[in-house]
Amino acid sequence: MTQSKTLGLLKIKTFSETLDTFTQTLDFIGVNYLSIVGGERKGGLDSLTVFYSSYPRKWAKHYHKENFLERDPVLQELLDPSKSMYFCEASDPKLQFMNKCKDFDIHYKLAFFVRDPKWHYSVVFSFKESCDEILKSPLQRHLFETLSTLLASKVHSKIDSSPPALTGREIECLKWASEGRTAEEIGIILSLSHWTVTFHLKNTYKKLGVYSKTAAILKAIKSGLL
Repeated sequence: MTQSKTLGLLKIKTFSETLDTFTQTLDFIGVNYLSIVGGERKGGLDSLTVFYSSYPRKWAKHYHKENFLERDPVLQELLDPSKSMYFCEASDPKLQFMNKCKDFDIHYKLAFFVRDPKWHYSVVFSFKESCDEILKSPLQRHLFETLSTLLASKVHSKIDSSPPALTGREIECLKWASEGRTAEEIGIILSLSHWTVTFHLKNTYKKLGVYSKTAAILKAIKSGLL
């Protein structure tokens, strides 16, 4: 994929749709998941928020249950202001966290860090196969770095510092979504149309300042809403 075609994705769709499309498009070079995490630079791990994640809900729940936030090497590197990129692989015996990742077909992680005076972001690409070609190619690395900067800037421009205030119905829909229910199934449970459920879920994304269902669930759990 050329850089111009990749960047063009950001112009033709909403941000959430762009991320989903981008994740699917990169599948042909082995990228199976994409996530964007960020927070205030003066804060520690607890200040970080998952703004977008294409990881499956099963992984998100496992990540939270096992408190992987404390052991994720990518986030540890993000907190080091001298670092701009990080690569790790599941075969590294020193990284117990990455050994767990293998169960979800995550074998390599390549992260690019984007910072401004107040905030910092980590754009993480997970691979199921080796990404040596990207690491060795200045052109491909530049493409990923440029894309990471664009994605982080889009997130940054939409950050809402006010605390999220979800309605009771929005929390209900998100709770059932966190249990793996589809919009159709949630509609049956709550006696709503699946269109109404989708509307409520999209409102939760907007209010929580995130761009995917998985990210909304993670932030709601972290905020004590679920």
